[in-house]
Amino acid sequence: MFLQTATKTVARRAGPLRVTYYTTSQTSPRTPYPSITIDYRIRSNRPLPLRTLYHGRFQKEDYLDLSDSRGVLADARDDEASLSTSRDGVNFPYIDYWRKVRRHEEPKRREIAYFPFPVNTRGFLYFHQHRYPVASGLRFRIAQTPDLNGHLRGQDLLTPYGTPWHIPLITLATSPRYTSIVQVLKQDGYLPPQLYDCCVGLAESVANSTLGAFSQLLFKTWQPFYLDLANPTHKIFLVTQKGIGHIYANQIFSGEVYPFNSGVLLCQFENRRGRDTKGYLTLRVLRIVEPVHYAERYNGNFEPPQTGQCIKFNGLEHAFLSKKPPRQRESVASRLLQMGKTGGKWAYAWSWNDLKTVAGPKWRYPWENRRKPDNRSPASAPAGSASS
Repeated sequence: MFLQTATKTVARRAGPLRVTYYTTSQTSPRTPYPSITIDYRIRSNRPLPLRTLYHGRFQKEDYLDLSDSRGVLADARDDEASLSTSRDGVNFPYIDYWRKVRRHEEPKRREIAYFPFPVNTRGFLYFHQHRYPVASGLRFRIAQTPDLNGHLRGQDLLTPYGTPWHIPLITLATSPRYTSIVQVLKQDGYLPPQLYDCCVGLAESVANSTLGAFSQLLFKTWQPFYLDLANPTHKIFLVTQKGIGHIYANQIFSGEVYPFNSGVLLCQFENRRGRDTKGYLTLRVLRIVEPVHYAERYNGNFEPPQTGQCIKFNGLEHAFLSKKPPRQRESVASRLLQMGKTGGKWAYAWSWNDLKTVAGPKWRYPWENRRKPDNRSPASAPAGSASS
Protein backbone atom coordinates (compact mmCIF):
# COMPACT_ATOMS: atom_id res chain seq x y z
CA MET A 1 0.00 0.00 0.00
CA PHE A 2 1.21 3.49 -0.82
CA LEU A 3 0.73 6.13 1.84
CA GLN A 4 -0.61 9.64 1.45
CA THR A 5 0.65 12.56 3.56
CA ALA A 6 -0.92 15.68 4.97
CA THR A 7 0.06 18.32 7.54
CA LYS A 8 -1.21 19.37 10.93
CA THR A 9 -0.20 21.89 13.58
CA VAL A 10 0.61 20.48 17.02
CA ALA A 11 1.10 22.75 20.05
CA ARG A 12 4.37 22.27 21.94
CA ARG A 13 6.17 24.15 24.71
CA ALA A 14 8.57 25.81 22.29
CA GLY A 15 5.74 26.91 20.01
CA PRO A 16 3.68 25.33 17.25
CA LEU A 17 5.31 22.61 15.12
CA ARG A 18 3.88 21.40 11.86
CA VAL A 19 4.19 17.64 11.43
CA THR A 20 3.24 15.23 8.68
CA TYR A 21 1.15 12.12 9.07
CA TYR A 22 -0.03 9.37 6.78
CA THR A 23 -3.18 7.52 5.95
CA THR A 24 -3.37 4.37 3.87
CA SER A 25 -4.56 3.81 0.34
CA GLN A 26 -5.16 0.56 -1.49
CA THR A 27 -2.39 0.72 -4.10
CA SER A 28 0.28 -1.98 -3.74
CA PRO A 29 3.95 -0.92 -3.94
CA ARG A 30 5.18 -4.36 -4.91
CA THR A 31 6.82 -4.75 -8.31
CA PRO A 32 7.60 -8.21 -9.70
CA TYR A 33 11.19 -9.14 -10.52
CA PRO A 34 10.86 -12.22 -12.75
CA SER A 35 14.58 -13.01 -12.97
CA ILE A 36 16.41 -14.12 -9.82
CA THR A 37 20.14 -14.84 -9.52
CA ILE A 38 21.40 -16.61 -6.39
CA ASP A 39 25.06 -16.33 -5.44
CA TYR A 40 26.29 -18.72 -2.76
CA ARG A 41 29.53 -17.29 -1.41
CA ILE A 42 29.92 -20.24 0.93
CA ARG A 43 32.59 -22.87 0.43
CA SER A 44 32.18 -25.12 3.46
CA ASN A 45 29.50 -26.53 5.76
CA ARG A 46 29.83 -27.26 9.46
CA PRO A 47 27.51 -29.81 11.12
CA LEU A 48 25.62 -28.54 14.17
CA PRO A 49 24.60 -31.49 16.40
CA LEU A 50 22.64 -29.42 18.92
CA ARG A 51 21.99 -30.98 22.33
CA THR A 52 20.58 -27.94 24.14
CA LEU A 53 20.02 -24.22 23.61
CA TYR A 54 19.82 -23.40 27.33
CA HIS A 55 23.08 -21.83 28.49
CA GLY A 56 22.81 -23.39 31.95
CA ARG A 57 23.40 -26.84 30.41
CA PHE A 58 26.26 -25.97 28.09
CA GLN A 59 29.21 -28.33 28.05
CA LYS A 60 32.44 -28.42 26.07
CA GLU A 61 30.83 -30.31 23.18
CA ASP A 62 28.31 -27.48 22.68
CA TYR A 63 31.11 -25.07 21.71
CA LEU A 64 30.94 -24.44 17.95
CA ASP A 65 33.27 -23.03 15.32
CA LEU A 66 31.38 -21.57 12.34
CA SER A 67 34.29 -19.53 10.99
CA ASP A 68 34.05 -18.88 7.24
CA SER A 69 31.33 -21.50 6.81
CA ARG A 70 27.62 -22.23 6.97
CA GLY A 71 26.03 -24.21 9.78
CA VAL A 72 24.06 -27.35 8.91
CA LEU A 73 21.69 -28.95 11.39
CA ALA A 74 22.70 -32.59 11.10
CA ASP A 75 23.32 -35.79 13.00
CA ALA A 76 26.46 -35.83 15.13
CA ARG A 77 27.78 -38.67 12.96
CA ASP A 78 27.88 -36.43 9.88
CA ASP A 79 31.15 -34.63 9.23
CA GLU A 80 32.10 -31.74 6.97
CA ALA A 81 33.11 -34.03 4.10
CA SER A 82 29.71 -35.74 4.04
CA LEU A 83 28.02 -32.34 3.73
CA SER A 84 30.21 -31.00 0.94
CA THR A 85 27.76 -32.13 -1.74
CA SER A 86 24.90 -30.13 -0.24
CA ARG A 87 25.92 -26.55 -0.96
CA ASP A 88 22.46 -25.74 -2.24
CA GLY A 89 20.94 -26.62 1.13
CA VAL A 90 18.39 -28.98 -0.42
CA ASN A 91 19.40 -32.10 1.52
CA PHE A 92 20.16 -30.48 4.88
CA PRO A 93 18.60 -27.61 6.86
CA TYR A 94 21.21 -24.89 7.02
CA ILE A 95 21.89 -21.65 8.88
CA ASP A 96 23.50 -18.77 7.01
CA TYR A 97 25.11 -15.69 8.48
CA TRP A 98 23.87 -13.04 6.08
CA ARG A 99 21.90 -12.40 2.91
CA LYS A 100 21.98 -9.35 0.68
CA VAL A 101 19.39 -8.55 -1.97
CA ARG A 102 19.93 -6.16 -4.86
CA ARG A 103 17.30 -5.20 -7.43
CA HIS A 104 18.03 -4.00 -10.95
CA GLU A 105 15.48 -2.19 -13.09
CA GLU A 106 16.82 -2.65 -16.62
CA PRO A 107 16.19 -5.45 -17.16
CA LYS A 108 14.19 -6.26 -14.05
CA ARG A 109 16.10 -8.83 -12.06
CA ARG A 110 17.00 -9.59 -8.48
CA GLU A 111 20.33 -10.77 -7.11
CA ILE A 112 20.50 -12.63 -3.79
CA ALA A 113 23.90 -13.30 -2.20
CA TYR A 114 24.41 -15.55 0.83
CA PHE A 115 27.47 -15.09 3.05
CA PRO A 116 29.29 -17.43 5.48
CA PHE A 117 29.82 -16.66 9.14
CA PRO A 118 32.81 -14.35 9.78
CA VAL A 119 36.24 -15.63 10.72
CA ASN A 120 36.62 -16.32 14.46
CA THR A 121 32.91 -17.09 14.91
CA ARG A 122 33.44 -19.44 17.85
CA GLY A 123 31.02 -19.86 20.70
CA PHE A 124 27.52 -21.13 21.42
CA LEU A 125 24.20 -21.17 19.63
CA TYR A 126 21.65 -20.35 22.31
CA PHE A 127 18.01 -19.36 22.78
CA HIS A 128 17.76 -15.65 23.53
CA GLN A 129 14.98 -15.21 26.08
CA HIS A 130 13.15 -11.95 25.39
CA ARG A 131 10.79 -10.42 27.96
CA TYR A 132 8.05 -11.38 25.49
CA PRO A 133 8.30 -15.17 24.93
CA VAL A 134 7.10 -14.84 21.34
CA ALA A 135 9.84 -12.28 20.59
CA SER A 136 12.63 -14.68 21.57
CA GLY A 137 14.85 -16.42 19.06
CA LEU A 138 18.10 -18.13 18.11
CA ARG A 139 21.36 -16.21 18.58
CA PHE A 140 25.08 -16.92 18.57
CA ARG A 141 27.26 -15.88 21.52
CA ILE A 142 30.93 -15.29 20.73
CA ALA A 143 32.90 -16.92 23.57
CA GLN A 144 36.63 -17.17 24.21
CA THR A 145 36.40 -20.37 26.25
CA PRO A 146 34.21 -23.49 25.75
CA ASP A 147 32.36 -23.29 29.05
CA LEU A 148 29.51 -21.46 30.78
CA ASN A 149 31.79 -18.63 31.92
CA GLY A 150 32.83 -18.11 28.32
CA HIS A 151 29.17 -17.75 27.34
CA LEU A 152 28.37 -15.36 30.19
CA ARG A 153 31.37 -13.15 29.42
CA GLY A 154 30.89 -13.22 25.66
CA GLN A 155 29.00 -10.97 23.29
CA ASP A 156 26.29 -11.72 20.74
CA LEU A 157 27.32 -12.02 17.11
CA LEU A 158 26.24 -8.95 15.15
CA THR A 159 25.13 -8.58 11.55
CA PRO A 160 27.05 -6.27 9.19
CA TYR A 161 24.41 -3.62 10.00
CA GLY A 162 25.02 -3.72 13.75
CA THR A 163 21.92 -5.62 14.88
CA PRO A 164 22.21 -8.98 16.71
CA TRP A 165 22.28 -12.01 14.43
CA HIS A 166 18.89 -13.51 15.23
CA ILE A 167 16.43 -16.03 13.82
CA PRO A 168 12.95 -15.24 15.23
CA LEU A 169 11.09 -17.90 17.18
CA ILE A 170 8.08 -17.50 14.88
CA THR A 171 10.31 -18.45 11.94
CA LEU A 172 11.85 -21.37 13.82
CA ALA A 173 8.43 -22.75 14.75
CA THR A 174 6.89 -22.47 11.28
CA SER A 175 9.68 -23.39 8.84
CA PRO A 176 10.32 -27.10 8.06
CA ARG A 177 14.01 -26.24 7.84
CA TYR A 178 14.23 -25.78 11.61
CA THR A 179 12.34 -28.84 12.81
CA SER A 180 15.36 -30.11 14.76
CA ILE A 181 15.71 -26.77 16.56
CA VAL A 182 12.04 -26.88 17.55
CA GLN A 183 12.65 -30.36 18.96
CA VAL A 184 15.52 -29.04 21.10
CA LEU A 185 13.43 -26.09 22.33
CA LYS A 186 10.68 -28.48 23.40
CA GLN A 187 13.18 -30.75 25.17
CA ASP A 188 14.74 -27.77 26.95
CA GLY A 189 11.33 -26.48 28.08
CA TYR A 190 11.27 -23.21 26.13
CA LEU A 191 8.43 -24.08 23.79
CA PRO A 192 5.17 -25.30 25.37
CA PRO A 193 2.42 -26.27 22.90
CA GLN A 194 0.53 -23.02 23.51
CA LEU A 195 3.52 -20.89 22.46
CA TYR A 196 4.05 -23.06 19.40
CA ASP A 197 0.37 -22.64 18.44
CA CYS A 198 0.70 -18.87 18.89
CA CYS A 199 3.70 -18.77 16.52
CA VAL A 200 1.81 -20.76 13.90
CA GLY A 201 -1.28 -18.57 14.24
CA LEU A 202 0.70 -15.34 13.96
CA ALA A 203 2.58 -16.62 10.91
CA GLU A 204 -0.72 -17.52 9.24
CA SER A 205 -1.99 -13.99 9.83
CA VAL A 206 0.67 -12.52 7.53
CA ALA A 207 -0.96 -11.74 4.19
CA ASN A 208 0.96 -12.76 1.05
CA SER A 209 4.27 -12.99 2.91
CA THR A 210 6.57 -15.64 4.33
CA LEU A 211 8.61 -15.14 7.47
CA GLY A 212 12.22 -16.24 7.04
CA ALA A 213 15.51 -16.24 8.90
CA PHE A 214 16.27 -12.67 7.82
CA SER A 215 12.81 -11.20 8.48
CA GLN A 216 12.77 -8.25 10.88
CA LEU A 217 9.94 -8.47 13.41
CA LEU A 218 9.05 -5.44 15.55
CA PHE A 219 7.15 -6.10 18.78
CA LYS A 220 7.28 -2.59 20.22
CA THR A 221 8.38 0.96 19.51
CA TRP A 222 11.95 1.94 20.45
CA GLN A 223 13.12 -1.41 19.03
CA PRO A 224 16.10 -0.90 16.65
CA PHE A 225 15.88 -2.20 13.10
CA TYR A 226 17.64 -1.48 9.84
CA LEU A 227 16.30 -0.06 6.59
CA ASP A 228 17.91 -0.88 3.24
CA LEU A 229 17.07 2.29 1.31
CA ALA A 230 18.22 0.77 -1.98
CA ASN A 231 15.12 -1.43 -1.87
CA PRO A 232 11.80 0.51 -1.82
CA THR A 233 9.95 -2.71 -0.91
CA HIS A 234 12.24 -3.50 2.02
CA LYS A 235 9.75 -4.95 4.49
CA ILE A 236 9.41 -4.63 8.28
CA PHE A 237 6.92 -6.86 10.09
CA LEU A 238 4.80 -5.41 12.91
CA VAL A 239 3.78 -8.04 15.48
CA THR A 240 0.78 -7.49 17.75
CA GLN A 241 -1.31 -9.74 19.95
CA LYS A 242 -3.93 -9.82 17.20
CA GLY A 243 -1.73 -10.64 14.23
CA ILE A 244 1.16 -9.48 12.04
CA GLY A 245 1.18 -6.66 9.52
CA HIS A 246 4.03 -5.12 7.57
CA ILE A 247 5.29 -1.80 6.30
CA TYR A 248 7.54 -1.07 3.31
CA ALA A 249 10.38 1.45 3.07
CA ASN A 250 8.45 3.45 0.47
CA GLN A 251 5.53 3.67 2.89
CA ILE A 252 7.76 5.14 5.56
CA PHE A 253 9.10 7.72 3.11
CA SER A 254 5.75 8.46 1.51
CA GLY A 255 4.10 11.51 0.03
CA GLU A 256 6.14 11.82 -3.16
CA VAL A 257 8.46 9.86 -5.42
CA TYR A 258 10.66 7.47 -3.41
CA PRO A 259 13.75 9.59 -2.69
CA PHE A 260 16.65 7.16 -2.25
CA ASN A 261 18.95 5.20 -4.50
CA SER A 262 21.10 3.56 -1.82
CA GLY A 263 22.03 3.60 1.86
CA VAL A 264 21.37 1.64 5.04
CA LEU A 265 19.99 3.13 8.28
CA LEU A 266 19.78 1.72 11.78
CA CYS A 267 16.69 3.34 13.26
CA GLN A 268 13.69 2.99 15.56
CA PHE A 269 10.10 4.18 15.83
CA GLU A 270 9.40 6.45 18.81
CA ASN A 271 6.15 7.51 20.46
CA ARG A 272 5.17 11.16 20.64
CA ARG A 273 2.27 12.95 22.31
CA GLY A 274 0.50 16.09 21.09
CA ARG A 275 -2.00 18.27 22.93
CA ASP A 276 -4.60 18.16 20.19
CA THR A 277 -3.84 14.65 18.92
CA LYS A 278 -3.98 11.11 20.22
CA GLY A 279 -0.25 10.69 19.62
CA TYR A 280 1.93 9.77 16.69
CA LEU A 281 5.22 8.08 15.85
CA THR A 282 8.52 9.40 14.57
CA LEU A 283 11.45 7.56 13.02
CA ARG A 284 14.82 8.28 14.64
CA VAL A 285 18.11 7.46 12.89
CA LEU A 286 20.45 5.71 15.33
CA ARG A 287 23.29 5.20 12.88
CA ILE A 288 24.01 5.57 9.18
CA VAL A 289 25.44 2.15 8.33
CA GLU A 290 26.04 2.85 4.64
CA PRO A 291 26.12 6.30 2.99
CA VAL A 292 22.77 7.56 1.76
CA HIS A 293 22.43 8.64 -1.89
CA TYR A 294 19.35 10.19 -3.41
CA ALA A 295 17.72 8.91 -6.59
CA GLU A 296 18.80 10.62 -9.78
CA ARG A 297 17.07 13.97 -10.31
CA TYR A 298 15.26 13.74 -6.97
CA ASN A 299 14.09 17.22 -5.98
CA GLY A 300 11.68 16.48 -3.16
CA ASN A 301 11.30 17.52 0.47
CA PHE A 302 12.90 14.67 2.43
CA GLU A 303 16.07 15.95 4.03
CA PRO A 304 19.24 13.83 4.31
CA PRO A 305 19.01 11.50 7.33
CA GLN A 306 21.19 12.60 10.25
CA THR A 307 22.52 10.36 13.03
CA GLY A 308 20.61 10.93 16.26
CA GLN A 309 17.82 12.93 14.62
CA CYS A 310 14.30 12.10 13.44
CA ILE A 311 13.54 11.99 9.73
CA LYS A 312 12.57 15.45 8.49
CA PHE A 313 10.26 16.44 5.65
CA ASN A 314 10.39 19.99 4.33
CA GLY A 315 12.42 21.05 7.35
CA LEU A 316 9.96 19.62 9.85
CA GLU A 317 9.70 16.41 11.81
CA HIS A 318 8.17 13.64 9.72
CA ALA A 319 5.57 12.00 11.96
CA PHE A 320 3.14 9.14 11.67
CA LEU A 321 -0.35 8.74 13.07
CA SER A 322 -0.97 12.31 14.20
CA LYS A 323 -4.63 11.62 13.45
CA LYS A 324 -6.78 8.69 14.41
CA PRO A 325 -6.09 5.93 11.85
CA PRO A 326 -8.79 4.78 9.42
CA ARG A 327 -11.31 2.15 10.45
CA GLN A 328 -9.46 -0.64 8.59
CA ARG A 329 -8.38 -2.90 11.42
CA GLU A 330 -5.62 -4.50 9.36
CA SER A 331 -4.08 -1.23 8.14
CA VAL A 332 -0.45 -0.31 8.69
CA ALA A 333 -1.53 2.55 10.95
CA SER A 334 -3.59 0.20 13.11
CA ARG A 335 -0.70 -2.25 13.45
CA LEU A 336 1.71 0.49 14.48
CA LEU A 337 -0.66 1.70 17.19
CA GLN A 338 -1.28 -1.83 18.47
CA MET A 339 2.40 -2.68 19.02
CA GLY A 340 2.97 -3.29 22.71
CA LYS A 341 -0.73 -3.15 23.64
CA THR A 342 -2.45 -6.01 25.44
CA GLY A 343 -5.75 -7.74 24.96
CA GLY A 344 -5.31 -9.84 21.82
CA LYS A 345 -5.96 -13.50 21.18
CA TRP A 346 -2.39 -14.50 21.98
CA ALA A 347 -1.79 -12.12 24.91
CA TYR A 348 -0.33 -14.96 27.02
CA ALA A 349 2.65 -15.18 24.63
CA TRP A 350 3.77 -11.72 25.79
CA SER A 351 4.47 -12.87 29.37
CA TRP A 352 6.43 -15.85 30.69
CA ASN A 353 4.20 -15.97 33.77
CA ASP A 354 0.99 -15.94 31.73
CA LEU A 355 2.42 -18.56 29.38
CA LYS A 356 3.24 -20.74 32.36
CA THR A 357 -0.36 -20.44 33.54
CA VAL A 358 -1.87 -21.61 30.25
CA ALA A 359 0.80 -24.34 29.84
CA GLY A 360 -0.16 -25.87 33.16
CA PRO A 361 1.79 -26.85 36.30
CA LYS A 362 3.43 -29.87 34.64
CA TRP A 363 5.33 -27.74 32.15
CA ARG A 364 8.76 -26.76 33.40
CA TYR A 365 10.95 -24.02 31.96
CA PRO A 366 14.65 -24.93 31.53
CA TRP A 367 15.67 -22.92 34.60
CA GLU A 368 13.12 -24.92 36.62
CA ASN A 369 14.22 -28.32 35.34
CA ARG A 370 17.45 -29.84 36.58
CA ARG A 371 17.23 -32.79 34.19
CA LYS A 372 20.41 -33.29 32.18
CA PRO A 373 20.01 -32.84 28.42
CA ASP A 374 19.64 -35.82 26.13
CA ASN A 375 23.11 -36.60 24.73
CA ARG A 376 21.62 -37.77 21.48
CA SER A 377 21.43 -35.29 18.62
CA PRO A 378 17.96 -34.02 17.69
CA ALA A 379 18.21 -35.83 14.36
CA SER A 380 18.67 -39.20 16.09
CA ALA A 381 16.14 -38.62 18.87
CA PRO A 382 12.71 -40.21 18.33
CA ALA A 383 9.87 -37.91 17.32
CA GLY A 384 7.71 -36.66 20.17
CA SER A 385 10.39 -37.15 22.84
CA ALA A 386 10.15 -33.58 24.10
CA SER A 387 10.00 -33.02 27.83
CA SER A 388 6.64 -32.04 29.25
